[in-house]
Amino acid sequence: MRQMEKKTALKRLTLLNSAIAAAWWLTYPLLGLKGVVIGEIVIFVVTVIAAVSIERKMER
Repeated sequence: MRQMEKKTALKRLTLLNSAIAAAWWLTYPLLGLKGVVIGEIVIFVVTVIAAVSIERKMER
């Protein structure tokens, strides 16, 4: 049961990350390529931290 909850949570996180990353590219005219790339890196790091947090939470 816990394994299914973890998979579901990680799938939702992945979908959310994809949606945010896609929307972030809409800011390209405002930020330019450098701003978008920095934003993508920040989004990726936050997603990894959230995934690790979910993993640890489910292990308890």
